[in-house]
Amino acid sequence: MKATVLLGLVILMTLNSSFSLKKGTPEDKAKANEKTFSVLPNPVNNFLEVKMNQSLISEKDTSQKLVIQVLITNQKGIMVYSSTKSVYQFSIFTGGLPGGEYEITCKVNEMVSKQNFTVKH
Repeated sequence: MKATVLLGLVILMTLNSSFSLKKGTPEDKAKANEKTFSVLPNPVNNFLEVKMNQSLISEKDTSQKLVIQVLITNQKGIMVYSSTKSVYQFSIFTGGLPGGEYEITCKVNEMVSKQNFTVKH
């Protein structure tokens, strides 16, 4: 029964994308900020897969739509990609980026999280 409910929730989140982050204490937000999203593969060639942490998404508070601001900067701090997403999992085309080190920043509500990744062709 729990597996069916969880599967239905995942499908609903993918189709609807109208979930907001759980609200909590500053400690909760700091803890959540550490694991806001994951990126795979690393190093990447053509497509970087970004997946938001599902535990941050609350099915109880649907008053706000999930909005993720995504930025990628190169080693010099120059922005090479900027987008707004409203789904918890998405791909970014990296085939046009030169090989090297990059930083991806995802901002969701007040939470900002950054991760490094490498483009290798």
